[in-house]
Amino acid sequence: MGNKDKWISGYIKILSVFSTWGKSDYFCRTFFFHHEFPIFAIMRSIQKIILFILLLTFTVSGVAQTGGLKNTEMLINLAESYRNIDPDSAILYGKIALEECSQSGNKELMARSQRSLGITYFYQGEFNRSLECLDSGLVLYQISGNQKGIANCLNTKALVYQKWAEYDSSLRLLEQSLHIRESLDDKEDIAISYLNLGNTYFYKSNFVSALNYYFKAVVSYQELGLKTDMADVYINIGVVYKQLENYEKAITYLNFAERIYNENNAQMGLSRVYSNKAEIYNFDLNRYDEALDLYQKALKIKKQFNNPSEIALMYNNIGTVYGNMAQYGAAFEMFEKSRKIYQQGGDIAGLIMVDYNMGKVKQAEDKFSEAVKFLEKSLEEALKHDYQEYIGSNEEALFQCYAALHDMKKFNKYYRLYSMGVDSLIEQYNQTQILQVESEQKIKELEQENRDMESRVALLKEKAHNYRITAWGLAAIFVVVFIVFIFIGNRKIS
Repeated sequence: MGNKDKWISGYIKILSVFSTWGKSDYFCRTFFFHHEFPIFAIMRSIQKIILFILLLTFTVSGVAQTGGLKNTEMLINLAESYRNIDPDSAILYGKIALEECSQSGNKELMARSQRSLGITYFYQGEFNRSLECLDSGLVLYQISGNQKGIANCLNTKALVYQKWAEYDSSLRLLEQSLHIRESLDDKEDIAISYLNLGNTYFYKSNFVSALNYYFKAVVSYQELGLKTDMADVYINIGVVYKQLENYEKAITYLNFAERIYNENNAQMGLSRVYSNKAEIYNFDLNRYDEALDLYQKALKIKKQFNNPSEIALMYNNIGTVYGNMAQYGAAFEMFEKSRKIYQQGGDIAGLIMVDYNMGKVKQAEDKFSEAVKFLEKSLEEALKHDYQEYIGSNEEALFQCYAALHDMKKFNKYYRLYSMGVDSLIEQYNQTQILQVESEQKIKELEQENRDMESRVALLKEKAHNYRITAWGLAAIFVVVFIVFIFIGNRKIS
């Protein structure tokens, strides 16, 4: 590497250090909200001044004008460094990098630039733009034959379809990605695929398949020694048990995760633990004050990070607590904040949920004409995207509202639709009961299989440790024998 390249590398590293300052647990930019703690504003001001001086020096010195592949790679790295603190700058640098590598015709770097931009757009909730970039990156990786790049693009595309509640498409892409990763024997990426497959099956309410992949992910992360990733999966297992109404086991797994996050000072992980515990207290145990406290703790942490959809979810969840406490004004205010963020990001699943909740608040306030507007909007999208959880719920709320409004035509329409859904559920009841028994048995088998795998991993580690001790012992004996041999040989010569 020449002196000029070293200068480039040095500047980029320094810029990356200061730009990734925002990735820490405490100094992160907050979007969409004007209130923030003074210390965060001060630290960000200092950070921006340092970044400005460094970038000015970088530009004036002529380093930024250097062409070539190394400069393009460094621009991509810089764009990714800005992703969590200044998305506009991240997108700007990403586009510059894409322009440079497009001019050079380097398809590998063009693919990397497109995927990097796709991820930045995804984090910002701009899912259509994200998908466009990911599709372009995927085609370029296919042309260059980069299997790892193909798998990564497929995986991220699947997450976009998750956001759109198109779960079958998401599963198809995740399975394709997993197949490639298994062929490459990329263990960490395989674990990520297991986790994402588990998530998608969870969204489809296939809890046995979700647990199957979650347990596989736990074992993989345990083998790799990635504790915080293992904690992430423990949270998801806890959520599955919550859905199965086994609240004791749900809280047990959440506590496993909380202990690991505390040991590693992982604030974002702690926020997930708080929000999932809060959900149990809010919807299942009716302990609203505890739920509200935990949701607010989670929101405080999430505001330090740059994930709008998670902030939106916290506002929605806090709204549900206020709704359960009959504080409807406060509830509706939280839902409005949540809806604004979901709408900006085009998050269909989030909009379906929050529109339903806003309708239910208006229904509780006896403002039935306002309620039906939100409920019909939620139902329309739920039907379009086959979001079963909210189809029956919206139909039930709508026939109740139209009954109160004495609109018998619409009452009959929604009551008939709701009744058809109920009849269908009754017809499936016996089959569901059988499936539930089978699921419980399968879950027990999966838990036992997971314990057996964990035991095998621990045994292998113990054997490896013993082998190392034995090897060191044999080496020590060999050294002693060698020394004795040399000593005796020297005496004979003497």
